Amino acid sequence: MPATLSADQLALRDYLEAQAEKTRQWVAEDPANRWACSAVSDPLHWAEYGIFSVDEFIKYEAVNLAYELHKDRYGFKPNYAELKAMTLEELDAYTARLSAIPVQEEVSSDPFIW
Repeated sequence: MPATLSADQLALRDYLEAQAEKTRQWVAEDPANRWACSAVSDPLHWAEYGIFSVDEFIKYEAVNLAYELHKDRYGFKPNYAELKAMTLEELDAYTARLSAIPVQEEVSSDPFIW
């Protein structure tokens, strides 16, 4: 029996498909020099992650961007739960601050030394 999708899940699918199309167009502008991939657009896939709406997906992406930037800048992983507890506005501000920090080339074995 096929799953019944909510209006939010249908909107999520449409959003992800639109983002994928934008990505395909961007690559097509200069295919010799551009490569990209897109997120899975199946709402049932995202439901397994507890994501049912566009807003939840955008927050998920923001949390993961902040996580990766922190790891690249400081050489160790941040507390994922703390990132998830932030608002989107807080994540955007944190990401902006992290983006201003140069990427750490060498990672110290001591997590308290940056």
